[in-house]
Amino acid sequence: MFVLVNDHEFDNLNKVFKKIIYLIFSLLSSNFVYALYAHAPYELNLENYKIESDNKLLRAKFYPNSLRWLRDKNNILSPEARVQFKWTGVNTPIKITYNNTVYLPVRYGNYLIFDLWINLFIAHSITTTIGNNDFNVKISKIPTNKSLIDKSCLPYNLKLIGAIKHEYSFGCLVDYLGTWHKRRKRVILSYQEIGKQQQLKRLIIKKSGTYTIGHKDLIKATFKHRQKRLKLALGLGPYQMDTESSSQSSEQLAPAIMLYGKYDLVNKTSLRFFDAFIKNDSHFNNGGLYFAYELASLSDGNISLTPLIGAQALSFKFQNNSETNKKIIFPQGVELAMRHSFGIKNLTTVFGAFLSNSNSDPYTNLWIRSGKKIFYELNYIKWNNLNNRVKTYGISVGIPLASFF
Repeated sequence: MFVLVNDHEFDNLNKVFKKIIYLIFSLLSSNFVYALYAHAPYELNLENYKIESDNKLLRAKFYPNSLRWLRDKNNILSPEARVQFKWTGVNTPIKITYNNTVYLPVRYGNYLIFDLWINLFIAHSITTTIGNNDFNVKISKIPTNKSLIDKSCLPYNLKLIGAIKHEYSFGCLVDYLGTWHKRRKRVILSYQEIGKQQQLKRLIIKKSGTYTIGHKDLIKATFKHRQKRLKLALGLGPYQMDTESSSQSSEQLAPAIMLYGKYDLVNKTSLRFFDAFIKNDSHFNNGGLYFAYELASLSDGNISLTPLIGAQALSFKFQNNSETNKKIIFPQGVELAMRHSFGIKNLTTVFGAFLSNSNSDPYTNLWIRSGKKIFYELNYIKWNNLNNRVKTYGISVGIPLASFF
């Protein structure tokens, strides 16, 4: 027997949950701007870098805790840190040349100071000019022979093969070719060698295999190049089903079977459908069809918010009662998806809800789903209609069933 909060307590939680959803949508609909910084893919220590200059009057150092990661349009991650340039007792005008841009330091008493954000994966030409004399500043990294493969490449199982003598940073984009139901996937792999002048290279990967990059280093990709739009999954599990009709009621465990479907459209949109069938002495069937679109993402794309717009069909029969109660309702929903959740690669955790404010057919459906290919789901459904009431909750295990088109 499952133990949950009582109906009064749950109604209060339901109201709070609705307010939270309303607040989230209010923020997202008001041009809310998210930071473009990325999560650190691994720990990078500034102590592994050194700043050298042939100007003895210059003192350059990294600001503590200034390290941050940036993602470019090719999904290549790069760390950058804030560097302070400081001259003491210099009265001659000074300028700093970096990336074809000239900067002028600011005087504070006996000091000239300037701060600059530096990309640590790229070899830079930084020149400081005092009067007519040029001095070079070099930022170098202690070699670690550690390459960075961005999370955007995880679905394609990218792996470096053999003894890699150079360090790279990789990012992946996906492109599709072909007609609507015969699409073929190709991966656009962008990479650059760490510690060298910025020179982006690209490799088009159309099928699984081993490819040569850079200095004859090898990288392997494994993925299904055929992109199927329709995916089906099956869920099974024990549920507690509490039912009531007129003055009769029942509380029993029941087997539950779920069918999940997703048909991918374009630009992060899809059609979602589901059907849940739960039966003991009574039976309850709940199916729905929804249009889903990714409204917003944050935390470097690891979290996304997806509204669900559609309708549901329900049927309920209480024990041997010959009358089956059927109804079409229109609760709207939302899903909050967390990718690579709990620090586990490719693990996706989804929090979702369908809520209805109808006085005649109050309906609530809440779920938490987590997994990779195989997933686990906690689900709570409650529906009241006239003299009938059904409340069911439980846990199920879902497995991929088939994919088409």
